[in-house]
Amino acid sequence: VSVPPLVQVQKSLVGVVPQSTVKLKCDVEASPNSNNFWIKGEEMLFKSPKYTIMEKRSGYKVVMLLTVHNATRADIGTFTCMAQNTMGRSEDSVRLYEIKVTTTTTTTTTTTTTTVSTTTADTNLILEITSSVRSTSHPFDSMSGTVIRAIDEDLPENWLFPSAAPAPLELETHSGARASLISSHFILSLMLVCLLR
Repeated sequence: VSVPPLVQVQKSLVGVVPQSTVKLKCDVEASPNSNNFWIKGEEMLFKSPKYTIMEKRSGYKVVMLLTVHNATRADIGTFTCMAQNTMGRSEDSVRLYEIKVTTTTTTTTTTTTTTVSTTTADTNLILEITSSVRSTSHPFDSMSGTVIRAIDEDLPENWLFPSAAPAPLELETHSGARASLISSHFILSLMLVCLLR
């Protein structure tokens, strides 16, 4: 029995991440056997470093496999699977589209506290320095294949708190604290020093 080719792609829309490999499949049924090929635009594709073309035959059925290596924006578009025998010609198409890679941002904040104490005859002075280091990283930039890291350092104001207590009095400040609360701690501490003199 002689019949013209029947061509059907397995997926008519296929996404690809740039710089990756993608496979396009096409099923062909024909009797007598057909000549099968892939076309991009108006150009017939042949085996090359860019393309691998394979066929798997089983009687009058053929599975055509086109592998596109190291896909770029130039590869985005329509690929046509075509089959032709003495009874006729048939084709079907696959549209290849780019999958946009999104980079995720992870923000980590680390607070370190350093306390330096100095002692005078009447008072103990505590100097506390708090610094926040914010590290923003983009785990992977797929276009360049590199890891990107950026570090920003925010140093809050330095605070000096007098204390008349026998042991050093620790008053913590953080960059997000309200100024009125910090001012009242300072004024109370200053009043304690003046009263105890």
